[in-house]
Amino acid sequence: MRLLFSTASLLLTLTFGGCWSCLAQSQDLKAIKTSKAPAFHITGTVVNSVTQSPVPRCRMTAMLTNAPQGPTSDSFETDESGRFDVPVASAGAWRLTAHARGYIVQALDEHEGFSSAIVLTAENPTLDVLFPLSPNSSIFGAVLDEANEPVRQARVTLQSVAPRDNDNGQPTPAVRGQALTDDRGHYELPNLSPGDYRVEVQANPWYATAAQSSSNQSANADPSLDVIYQPTWFPGATDPASAATITLHGGESSEADFHLLPIAGIHLHLSTPAAVVSTSEGQPPLRFPQITPITSAGGALGSVPSMLSTVQGQVDTGGLAPGLYKVSWPDSGGHSTLIQITANSPRSMDLSSGAAGVHVSLKVDGAAVIGAEQITFIDVNNPENVFPASGAASPGRAGRRGNLQARGQSSDLSVDLLPGRYSVHLAGSPDTYLTSLSATGAEVVGRTVTVHGDASLTLHVTSGRSVVSGFAHYQGKPSVGAEVLLIPATFGEPESITTVRRDQTNTDGSYQLPEIIPGQYILIAIDHGWQVNWNDPATLRGYLLHGVPLDLKSGANIKQEIAAQAP
Repeated sequence: MRLLFSTASLLLTLTFGGCWSCLAQSQDLKAIKTSKAPAFHITGTVVNSVTQSPVPRCRMTAMLTNAPQGPTSDSFETDESGRFDVPVASAGAWRLTAHARGYIVQALDEHEGFSSAIVLTAENPTLDVLFPLSPNSSIFGAVLDEANEPVRQARVTLQSVAPRDNDNGQPTPAVRGQALTDDRGHYELPNLSPGDYRVEVQANPWYATAAQSSSNQSANADPSLDVIYQPTWFPGATDPASAATITLHGGESSEADFHLLPIAGIHLHLSTPAAVVSTSEGQPPLRFPQITPITSAGGALGSVPSMLSTVQGQVDTGGLAPGLYKVSWPDSGGHSTLIQITANSPRSMDLSSGAAGVHVSLKVDGAAVIGAEQITFIDVNNPENVFPASGAASPGRAGRRGNLQARGQSSDLSVDLLPGRYSVHLAGSPDTYLTSLSATGAEVVGRTVTVHGDASLTLHVTSGRSVVSGFAHYQGKPSVGAEVLLIPATFGEPESITTVRRDQTNTDGSYQLPEIIPGQYILIAIDHGWQVNWNDPATLRGYLLHGVPLDLKSGANIKQEIAAQAP
C-alpha cells in the first residue's frame, strides 16, 4: 500500500508538475510575443495656429498615405487641453487630419496641398506631435451697379493663386468656390485656408436682361438697354492679368467690393453652316452655335450670350463683351473658329470680320494612348490664354472614351489658336511625356511652337518617367516639414522643361517626387521654407548654388539624401 501510494504520488507530481511547467512556458511565450508586437500610437496636442491656445473637441483621423483605400483609424476627439491619442493598425506613413468647428480641415503642417506624414516603425511605434490648426478665413463684399444699387444674383468666383506644379502647365487648384449675391448685393466666401486668392464677378444688368427676354428681334431692342457688364476682377480689372491678389492668413477676413459699369453689348451675326442647313423634310433645322469664352482655365466661365433671333439660317448673338471666344456648331466634327472682340470692335460683327484664329491639326507619334483632353497650349506671352485641343479618333480607331492609339493613328485632333508662340503640354498619363515637336507651316523650338497661319503639328511622345526619393536633414537631424523642390536646369526657358516639382518632408525627413520627365535638374530642400518666394529668380539662385545636380534618365529611380538649407 505504501509503495503503491508513493508511486501514485510520484506519478501525480510528475504529471501535474509537467502541466504547470507547460502552462508557465506558454504564458512566458505569450508575454514574449506581446512584447514583440508594439502598439502603434500617434499622440500630440492641437493648438490654434494664431493664438497657440489648445483646441478641444477636435476630431482626429489617420490614414496610410500609400494606401488611400486602405486602413483608416477610428476618429478620436481631443480633450479640453487639446491632447489626443490615436491608435493605428501598423507601422507606416500616416496622414493625420484634424476637423474642428471654426477651423479648416487640415493635415499636419499643411501648405498648398502638401503635408507631413507621421512615420511609425517597430523601433519608434509612437510619436508625439504639435498640430497647429488654422482658423477659418473668409472673403466678403458687395456688388453695386452704376447707380450704387445692389446687383442681385451676381456670380462671384474665387480662384486660388498657386504655382504650376503639374506637367500640363495649369494652376492647381484653380476655382476654389462660388457664391451668389443676395438682395442687398452682398456675398461671402467662407471657410478658406490661408493662401493667395483672386476674386471675379459676373452679372447682367437687370433691365438689359428683361429687355432681351421680351424681344425676339434684335432690331426691336432699345439700344440704351442693349448693355452688359464685363466679367470683372477685384479691384475692378477686366483683364485677369491685372487682378489683385488677396493674401489671407489664418483667421483673417478680407473685403472685396465691386462697382460694375455697363458697356454696349456686341452682336455677332452667324450663318448656319451649309452642312446643317436642311433636314430630311427640306426644312431648316433649329441649330444654335456654341460660343465659349476662352479663360485662364481654357473653358467657359462667362455667361452664355443671348440668341436674339434665328431667321432664314441666320443667328444674331447678342450680349458679347470684349474678349476671346470659340464658336462651334453642332455636327461640325469638333471644328471651331476663334473670334477676337475688342473695345474698338463695331457693335455688329460677322464671323469673317471677327475671325482671329488659325487652325492647327494635330498628330501624336509614340507608344501611348493620347486623347484631345490631354493636350494643352499655353500662350508664352500671356499665360492667361490656355487652349485645350479638341477632336477624336477616326471611326474604328478609337480607344476608351474616344482616346487615340498613338502609333499609326489617323485622327481629327486639332486646336484653334491666335497667331503667336505657345508651349505645348501633355497631361493625363502618369508615365507618358512629350519628347519633341515637329511641324509643317509653323516654327518649332523645343517644346514651343510659333504659328502665323494654319499648320500641322506632330507631338512625339514616349513613356518612362523617373522617380526621386530620399531623406532631408538639417543640422544633423531629420528636416521635418521642409519644402523639397526639383528645379529644371532650363527653368525659365519656355521651350524646355519648365515644371517645378515639389514635396514636403515627413516626420522622418523622407520625401518622394514621382512621375518626373527625364532631364537635368537641381534638387534643393528648404527647412520650413514655405514662405520663401522661390518664383523670384534672385531668391532661387541663392538656393540653387547649394543644390544637388541630377541627370535623370528614362525610368530612373534615384535615392538622394540632401542637406536642407535655412529659409
